[in-house]
Amino acid sequence: AETAPAPVHPEAYSRLWQGFMTGRVLIAFALLLLQMALTINNPKYSETNFWMFALCVAYLAQCLLVRVVFRPVAPGRPFQSQWFATVLVDVLMFGALQVSRGGTITYLPLFVFPVLIAGVLSTRRLALGTAALCTLVLLIEPNLPLHRFNAQTASDLAQAALASGGLFLAAFLINQLTHRLQQEQDHAQRNMAAAERSKAEAQMMRLINERVIQAMQQGVLVIDEKMRVRSANPAALSMLGLPGRHALASLRLSDQAGWVELLDVAQLTFARGGLTQAEV
Repeated sequence: AETAPAPVHPEAYSRLWQGFMTGRVLIAFALLLLQMALTINNPKYSETNFWMFALCVAYLAQCLLVRVVFRPVAPGRPFQSQWFATVLVDVLMFGALQVSRGGTITYLPLFVFPVLIAGVLSTRRLALGTAALCTLVLLIEPNLPLHRFNAQTASDLAQAALASGGLFLAAFLINQLTHRLQQEQDHAQRNMAAAERSKAEAQMMRLINERVIQAMQQGVLVIDEKMRVRSANPAALSMLGLPGRHALASLRLSDQAGWVELLDVAQLTFARGGLTQAEV
């Protein structure tokens, strides 16, 4: 089944995209340095070396252009438009290096990077398609000398097949893990939104209750276990002989000798865990 990339936070998606594009620039720069080293150490400078050097320069320029000019697509939108300018270019570049390689140098590990980009930033179908494209390049490269098939060619084919299987597995697991992490993030964001709504509703109910209490003819005191008065309506302040704007933050039931009975009722209420009625 196809799994579209879940919507992610724009800032998080932008950081991911910029990290991958910066990685492309670093890889391109490393390939250019490697090609320069191979050219300098090769006394027989050939036309192939020149074209590979020029290709590395062009690849570095393209990576820099994408990093500076391009912007990440909006979260949740298809990645196909940028896939052609990033992943496809990477696969073709690494394939050209692999085909023209000489000696024991292999560029096979580089194919993991475009698979990683596709697995994280695109859909599962596109990630597996990227792995299939890498597999095609890896399997074609050992068969280019069509006139011969020897033990070395068989070994290269076996290595390419094994690497291709790893790329398919990596593409599937990376995309699956990314999708699962995104689901967890979405679930956490929904829980936070629900908590904020509950907090706002509780705040609204508290304000409503305060308005109702303020309008009641009966005196109402809200106190804590330390007998500090947290809230009082005008009727209660009038009964206790307090001014309307009394500083409740410093008011305690133990402040006045005439409130001893009221203090006893409050203490019994906390001790019994329920309302206590008494004549004061």
